[in-house]
Amino acid sequence: FINGTDPYSQNPEVEFNEANDYAVTLTATNLNGSSTLTEFDLISAGGYQPWFAEDFEYNGFERYNWEIENPDHSKTWEIFSIGGNSPGHLAAGVNFRDYPAIGQRDRLISPPFNLEGMTNAYLEFQHAYTQNTAVPATDSLIVYLSADCGATWTRLKAMGEDGSGNFATHEPTADLFFPQVASDWCGNGWGSECNVIDLGAWLGMSNIKIAFETYSFYGNALLIDNVSISQTVAIEQKPVISEVQIFPNPSNGIIHVLVPEKSGIHQVELLNQMGQKLMSKPVNGPGKILMNENSQYAPGIYLIKTSGTGKSSTHKVIIVR
Repeated sequence: FINGTDPYSQNPEVEFNEANDYAVTLTATNLNGSSTLTEFDLISAGGYQPWFAEDFEYNGFERYNWEIENPDHSKTWEIFSIGGNSPGHLAAGVNFRDYPAIGQRDRLISPPFNLEGMTNAYLEFQHAYTQNTAVPATDSLIVYLSADCGATWTRLKAMGEDGSGNFATHEPTADLFFPQVASDWCGNGWGSECNVIDLGAWLGMSNIKIAFETYSFYGNALLIDNVSISQTVAIEQKPVISEVQIFPNPSNGIIHVLVPEKSGIHQVELLNQMGQKLMSKPVNGPGKILMNENSQYAPGIYLIKTSGTGKSSTHKVIIVR
């Protein structure tokens, strides 16, 4: 018992010297006698023992007592409705598009973890982000680890887009971006792979916390999802895309063509109903091809033709306004 409290205090404070699960016993006494209630494994000192997984679908940040540091008391981490990811439709993030305070930092801090008894440990998470074409720089995501329950922090990884798709998961856009399809997330289609960070240096330690820090540059929304800590690289793998996908369809003009791996496709064409070629783009590998980016064609029915080694296919797409 610490800070002047004892077993008889109304609000006792207890410090545990070993990471473990502890039972708590409450005894109430009055003139008529006493009654005792014991709850086993009520306190987990040292933190959650992996496997740990957070998808933000159940009760947002409250389920595992995530903390938020918001120094300017303005825009910060929140839960957003998204698409294209499983198991649900929610993710954590910061919408920089509505956050003109360049240089502000906000942290989302995990509950503590206990890595005792583990032979390996990996932090994994998925993210979605794209640059704002009106802004000449990138928003950033920095990952930290604390081995003393948040007293001090060590930087694990810093991420920002350099124009090569090293962090962004979608082509730059002038529009507000929130992921809607699987290819908007890391590891699918255009841009960055997903994130795996080796925590082997902290094996055997307890009271480990992880912090996700954003750095604002008035760009676009940045989302994370499916945060996990485990002994193996176990982030949920996206299903392999085996066929060409075209979206959105109907489209307001801009058309994305998602080319799968090992497709053999080397060219994508946009045709009118007469079969006349309006646009052609080469395919250098799997990924997302942007067609009609200037929305110059009138509403109507068009065809997307893909061709490659010994085969071709045609897909109908509708442009509306």
